[in-house]
Amino acid sequence: MGISIEIESVRERLVQELPAELMAHSERVAKYAQELAQRFGYEDDERIELAGLLHDNCKHYGREELLALAQRVGYEPDTYELAAPEVLHAPLGARRLWRDFAIVDREVMLAVAGHTTGGRNLGKLGRIIYCADKLEPARDFPSADHLRSLAERSSLREFCVAVVAANLDYLSANHRVIHPASLEFYNELAGKSSHA
Repeated sequence: MGISIEIESVRERLVQELPAELMAHSERVAKYAQELAQRFGYEDDERIELAGLLHDNCKHYGREELLALAQRVGYEPDTYELAAPEVLHAPLGARRLWRDFAIVDREVMLAVAGHTTGGRNLGKLGRIIYCADKLEPARDFPSADHLRSLAERSSLREFCVAVVAANLDYLSANHRVIHPASLEFYNELAGKSSHA
């Protein structure tokens, strides 16, 4: 019962903090993540909902605000994050979980931290949140429906490989910085056996 109360408290706070469009996105990510969790056998609905709701808790911050927050919490952005500071919202959002929301669940924190770039050793919850963020129902890009359909007939690893590959293709085609964590995530997923 405690985590259910926590989720409602988090939701109420996010409604106050986030722009309406971003809150709606977070709700869609949480809902789609729950569908993916059911499909891929992740049985902690409350963790899924919490991570989905909180994944973009810093997304609305501007560049200067993100850099100031990084300094306040002792986070040193790497070269890639400085080149594309919008990705800082993920690791800084994870730091906010314990600082501002009193959430100390390591799995939820890792899922929030890894939802933008991915990363080596991202667990099942993190992989689901990563994919749900990229493919929630309002995401409308040429391969979105095809990628969503893969969830119905693929393992989580295979689904994740396809989603990460599509994201890397997008970043490359648009001449955007690709964080090494994204490449590591792809390589880790692509290099594993199909039983993962």
